[in-house]
This record gives sequence, structure tokens and C-alpha cells, in this order.
Amino acid sequence: MIPGITNAQGASLLLEALAQRGMRLTGPRRRLVEAIASQKGLFTAEGVHSVVPEVGRATVFRTLKTLVGMGLLCRVPMEHGAPRYGLASRLHHHHLVCVACGEVRDFVRPEVEAILHRLASSADLRVLGHRLEVYVLCAHCQQKEGACSALPLA
Repeated sequence: MIPGITNAQGASLLLEALAQRGMRLTGPRRRLVEAIASQKGLFTAEGVHSVVPEVGRATVFRTLKTLVGMGLLCRVPMEHGAPRYGLASRLHHHHLVCVACGEVRDFVRPEVEAILHRLASSADLRVLGHRLEVYVLCAHCQQKEGACSALPLA
């Protein structure tokens, strides 16, 4: 779900973007986009496919790839398991991914961009793009880990 707009409006925006990219707006693709727009939080390709099983897997993956390429969806690689997708909430951002529970938080830090550009410049290179996922242990999982480490070993 895109903050501030309805699922139908979100689906309409995504469909319009796909049409501008030259993709055919078939019935199955429309149902897929409606399912994507109605997702709350992050989802997997398999998860969204289970909502619209009549849509071919190739259509699901091709559409997700196209929406990621257009910057309308974020693809978040997970340390273990399938990547997750989410509707892009802002232009360029990075992700903090908890390796224990899978929670993903967006973050924006201009210093990261500055460091990358300085590194590239020092090697006579130009940054064309990048993605950054930082794998962490969230506060909740740290507390659980602390409680577990306080238990006596058997």
C-alpha cells in the first residue's frame, strides 16, 4: 500500500507506468498489479503469486523486475531466502535488514552517497548507481539474544 493513496489509485499509477514502458496491460497483469498495490509492507514474488495464482510465474517475475527497474518497487535481498519487494516510498534509500527476524527499515544518509562518490572519484570512476543493504540485529532481537545468552548452558 502506498501511503496517502488507495490501493486502486496505486494500481492505476503502476499500470500507467507499465503502459508507458510499452508493456501490454493484459487481464492477468492488471490483477497482479492490483495484488502488488494492496500489499502491506514487504512481500515475496511467491507470496504475491499465491494471491493471484492464475497469473503465470514468468509474468510475476518479469513485472516485478520491470517495476524495480523503474524505481517503483524496491528489491531487498535477504541474507537467507528469497528477496522481498516493497512499494518505493522515496527515491533513493538504503536498507537495514535484521538477520534474525527479517525486519527491514529504510534509511537515507547523505554521507553514504558522499563517501561512494569520493571513492569513485579517487579511482577516476563515476558512480552510475548502487544499492546498500546493511545486515543487523534489531533492538528486539538483541534483547532476545541477551536473554538467551544469560541462560545457563545445559
